[in-house]
Amino acid sequence: MTIDDRWVLLDLLACGAGGRVWRAMDKVTGRLVALKLLSTTSAHHIAHVRREVYALHRLQMEGVVRLLEVGTHAAEPFLVLELVDGTPFPGRHRSPTGQDLTHCTLALLAVLARVHAAGIVHGDIKPSNVLVSEDGRVTLLDFGLSRDATQDLAACEVGADLAGTPRYLSPEQVLGAPPDARADLYALGVMVFEAVSGRPPFPDDSFWPRVLERRTPPAPRLIEAAPHVNPALAAVVDHLLVIDPAARLQSAAAAMQALDHEPMWQSPGRPTTRAAAPLGDHA
Repeated sequence: MTIDDRWVLLDLLACGAGGRVWRAMDKVTGRLVALKLLSTTSAHHIAHVRREVYALHRLQMEGVVRLLEVGTHAAEPFLVLELVDGTPFPGRHRSPTGQDLTHCTLALLAVLARVHAAGIVHGDIKPSNVLVSEDGRVTLLDFGLSRDATQDLAACEVGADLAGTPRYLSPEQVLGAPPDARADLYALGVMVFEAVSGRPPFPDDSFWPRVLERRTPPAPRLIEAAPHVNPALAAVVDHLLVIDPAARLQSAAAAMQALDHEPMWQSPGRPTTRAAAPLGDHA
């Protein structure tokens, strides 16, 4: 089945090296969908298509965009996906230090916990791949760089998968290690740091050279960049941005536990009702 047989393309939603995403209408049902026309001009693009289809077939769960159909048009593959209503993380009209951002972060951690439990590492966590609805629901998109975490990492070609958006790559990815769940969590930490402080933890032009030279400084503490942030959220972000992956919070579930037991809002000049929980247990 080709695109023209079944769908009407309405408007272009996104365009990149890997393909284009259109808002489209199903001629039969009238349903609006996202139609992703993918490029297979290189072996990397073909691998991305296979990874995304594999991951979305495996991840039929709340918080992950649904794959509806797969087809071919003019010898190029396309995916028909659920059309997600939302804006990039942290969503629209969200206070950079308040309760809504903390809830949004918890929602994303819950999605990542399910994805990782299913054996998938996303590998490209960034704001445009995390859509947040008006009521705070989070949906994860674009699994073209995902990895099956059950694959033998020792059998992976080191450096073959250095791909993604530089600002959100973990230090170990920059050094060529295959990403695991902790790389997804590092990227989440960068996103929250940006949402709160208005800037990334490291300037883009200095981060990669420092990592490659193995002289990366610690990330600045979020509470110092934004003093009125929820201190529990700041503590979790600090532990997600640790350079050594072995010293980070080791799972989305551990980050949720550290964050979910603390007050959700810190007002200027008003102390929290409880101290931030110690994060010594990273299991």
